[in-house]
Amino acid sequence: MHEHGERQQLLVDIARMYYFENLSQQQIADALHMSRSNVSLLLKSCLENHVIEIKINDTISMAYDVASQIKSRFGLQTVLIAKTYSRANQTMTSVARLAAHFVRGIVRNGMLIGYTNDAIMRTLADVLYLPDFSKVNTIQMLGGLYSTSQDSDGQSLAREFQTKFNGISYVLQAPAMVKSTKLKQTLLEEPVIKEVFQHFSSIDVALTSIEKRVPLFGLPSNDYLSETDSLQLSELGAICRFCGHYLDRDGIPCGASINDRVIAIGLEALRKIPVTVGIAYGVTHSPAVLSCLRAGYINTLIVDEALAKTLV
Repeated sequence: MHEHGERQQLLVDIARMYYFENLSQQQIADALHMSRSNVSLLLKSCLENHVIEIKINDTISMAYDVASQIKSRFGLQTVLIAKTYSRANQTMTSVARLAAHFVRGIVRNGMLIGYTNDAIMRTLADVLYLPDFSKVNTIQMLGGLYSTSQDSDGQSLAREFQTKFNGISYVLQAPAMVKSTKLKQTLLEEPVIKEVFQHFSSIDVALTSIEKRVPLFGLPSNDYLSETDSLQLSELGAICRFCGHYLDRDGIPCGASINDRVIAIGLEALRKIPVTVGIAYGVTHSPAVLSCLRAGYINTLIVDEALAKTLV
């Protein structure tokens, strides 16, 4: 082996001992019968001659930079970005854990926290741990969705939040949507429903999922969005379902007759809540998230990194 080849092999050996075998520079020096300063110079030469290349996967700084851009672009108070995984359920859990961490950091005794009924809130409730708080009240801001869905069971979710927060839990005893505005007005006069609506103005923190509008054909019959309604929403450009309301790309409610049948907190009431958190995961929900951001319905956003990158 000629002189250049011998030196190259020496550099490879030193790099392997230092970076793969985790030997100290002094240990390498002892093994090769040379001074530690000489080993240090050779390691530097490894970098200069591309024997080794150092790559820093700085995903935290990247996420911070993307979060800063989103925050600045849409005038948000807070933007938090969770890790994206190959499986949707893992990503949802990642986002829910970050949301739970955020909630733990801002809640105080006596607060009223509103929430929507969906799978991500169920996951948030599962991972939430609040040992330091003795009484935080919670309130359901959207009626129940489907009676066959465990994720949307308002009663069980309310009990879970009541246990975690050790406070009063207000349950909206109504479906998310009814057949007519007349029926909605009748239900709103029911004392148990009327009382919940009266508490909406006292909400301190709102936790809301942001979802894309999906085709609703063939869903359970207790969802009162008909085939005609779905076609109308498509024609009106509805791309987002936010707290039960259907919105277009600019966050404008689509089809007044449809949104007027939703039993949920109003969009303008959401704007007035001090901390309104929009939670979403998955790039397919990007248009829906942008819809809410453009309209200013939320001031805090929690998403996964893949979705976040589509928002800048």
